[in-house]
Amino acid sequence: MPVQEKRIEGSGEMKVILDVPQFVERPLGMQVYTEHVIKEILKSSPADWRFSIQTVGWRGRHSHSTRMRQVVDSSKAESRCVPVPLRFYEKFVKLDVANIAAHLYHADVIHSFGWRMLPKTRAPVVVTIQDVIPIRLLEGDHQFIERTKAILGSLIKQAAAIITISDFSRREIAEVFGISESRIDVIPDGVDLRRYKPITPEAEADGVASLMKLGITRPYFLHKGGSTKRKNKPNLIRAFDRFKKEHKTDHQLVLAGGDSLDDESSQALADCAHARDVLNVGYVTADDSVRLLQLAQALVFPSTYEGFGLPPLEAMACGVPVAMSNVSSLPEVGGEAAVYFDPYSPEEIADALWRISTDNALRVKCVKSGLARSQAMTWERNARSTIDIYNRVCRPSVCSI
Repeated sequence: MPVQEKRIEGSGEMKVILDVPQFVERPLGMQVYTEHVIKEILKSSPADWRFSIQTVGWRGRHSHSTRMRQVVDSSKAESRCVPVPLRFYEKFVKLDVANIAAHLYHADVIHSFGWRMLPKTRAPVVVTIQDVIPIRLLEGDHQFIERTKAILGSLIKQAAAIITISDFSRREIAEVFGISESRIDVIPDGVDLRRYKPITPEAEADGVASLMKLGITRPYFLHKGGSTKRKNKPNLIRAFDRFKKEHKTDHQLVLAGGDSLDDESSQALADCAHARDVLNVGYVTADDSVRLLQLAQALVFPSTYEGFGLPPLEAMACGVPVAMSNVSSLPEVGGEAAVYFDPYSPEEIADALWRISTDNALRVKCVKSGLARSQAMTWERNARSTIDIYNRVCRPSVCSI
């Protein structure tokens, strides 16, 4: 989409609209990404820039507002929830009601995080598409998948710039929507190094006490992730069972995040001879989530498909070795700092668990490389690259409005 230019009077002042999903109190990967990017953009952008962070919807608007107050504390930003049911909003957009764009989307740059269509607007649009998981893996019902394709397709047509989070996602987006990879900028996810860091000796005793309340009493492997099929928990449980049978260790396997186990994972657990050593702790507090990483013997991440995969990067920042799948985007995340396995092979996963728990030289290498890698992949770096794109599509002194 060509940038239509108009000079703005005054300094480099610019207004940016961040069009975001409705936030919930228990954020998953996409919301975690959005929250961190917003925080760092507000910190890193020029002092005279102003932001409107807006969403649409009737249901859930109060929960969204509560979460926004926790996420955003900046005089640069206002938060706005348009209290219109999403289905009505989408009808207005399709009808091309001009006053919607004039009232809601008057800005110098609009950054959509890929959750809903935008009305036609003369402002340059930046679109973030983290991945195409629902389309590629048919996650969700037919209506949801088709709606996702329609939303993303519409946003791509409007986009002056497209952002994604890995080279793998760039290839997938280009293939699904038939566009050139050159249209897509890759800005990797980041990690909050103020929160995710190696545990100090002074904090270790309190951390151990907190984990004991969750039933964790022995060395453990940690998995963090939801309950969708691509998280591959059944093969992880089978691999852990094999590991225990072959090596007679006292390890536990801790499954964190997500709701109750899906049917296949539940069956794998029922068939597991060491089921009592598998703890499904589900959602935990933010502090306990960090402690789980800091004190784990290793993070195990057997996903079969990820647009990026934040838990491995968070583990590396905590000085914890990582064993993970050798597919999709994950080798981009881990680089030389992880032990890789075929996620479809419980035998390979079990072997990786043994190696990463017993080979001290390998552990030291993974920890050292992981810490260095996490230092180079931060939310601040992500935000600065995003701001560079805003300036590219709409320089502060020459903007589309």
